[in-house]
Amino acid sequence: MRRSTIGPTTLTRRDALFGCLAASAFGHLATAATAAAAKLQLPAIADSSEDVTRALPAIKQSGVKAIVRYYAAGYQPSLPTKRITKPEADAILGAGLALGIAYQYNNSSLQTFTADRGRSDALFSLDEAGRIGQPAQTAVYFGVDGDWPDARSVAKVLSYFEAVNDAFRQRGTLRVGVYGSGRICNELGQRGLATQFWLPGSIGWADTRSFYNNAGWTLYQHALELPCGNVALDVNLVRTDAASLGFFDRAGPWTAADDLTRINQSRMFVVQPGAGLFAQPSAGSNVLKSLRRGSTVTVLESKSSWVRVAATEGRDGSGFCQAGQLAPINRMP
Repeated sequence: MRRSTIGPTTLTRRDALFGCLAASAFGHLATAATAAAAKLQLPAIADSSEDVTRALPAIKQSGVKAIVRYYAAGYQPSLPTKRITKPEADAILGAGLALGIAYQYNNSSLQTFTADRGRSDALFSLDEAGRIGQPAQTAVYFGVDGDWPDARSVAKVLSYFEAVNDAFRQRGTLRVGVYGSGRICNELGQRGLATQFWLPGSIGWADTRSFYNNAGWTLYQHALELPCGNVALDVNLVRTDAASLGFFDRAGPWTAADDLTRINQSRMFVVQPGAGLFAQPSAGSNVLKSLRRGSTVTVLESKSSWVRVAATEGRDGSGFCQAGQLAPINRMP
């Protein structure tokens, strides 16, 4: 939740939250004049482990169209406002935002993944859905917050999701989503145990790159802990041809905004390990930061073989990258 302090091209917190450029890869990048006039927006989908009620005006101004909040069976002292309440849900929907739901309670421990716990978590989620007014045919994304690629671990996760599905079929009409590695998403998808797939930014987790590149994913959480108002947001890219995110608004199941393609096209992957973020469009200028291969940048403008970008949605400042070290967002390097 820090503010970047990198030189004259730094994006302040306000810059990071209030501006966006519509661009479609290098052939259609905007000119500097257009970029200066445009406003940089965050991606349309955010998630937070904090009560966002007081931050809703800032969240809306930032360009966010929908926010994911959490069900959890128990209180977590380290995250005292993680669990969504009915007043917060009403405030989010009343502000004109859509709402997505994830379930996470000790889901970073493999011991959580048993059939008994899957049934218990599903029934709790159904009760919570009734309490906040989550409509039928929307989803709960159940978190699998670890990289457990071995067959025994995968089998435990499968037994949990089989129980979740059984409970949902018996007591409701909610859909099952998953937040987890590419390996877990693929295993659940092949068995029809999930319909929505949310990839974390842990691109080293098993099969995450291949699942992303095979276009099976729904959401991709690509930047974490961006300050917005008085809360921290994680932000997500959306697969633009995804049939449904499983979110809802005041009218019922929500159809994603039409500008998702534009938002995705203004993001690019860093394909060169240790690619430099330079102060000026010259290899002789100061290197402000080395960028991780597979991280994302937001395109601000093009200067011949150089591209001015915002790193980590502006949180880590802005600068120039060589165009050959970036690639469109449709394929993870």
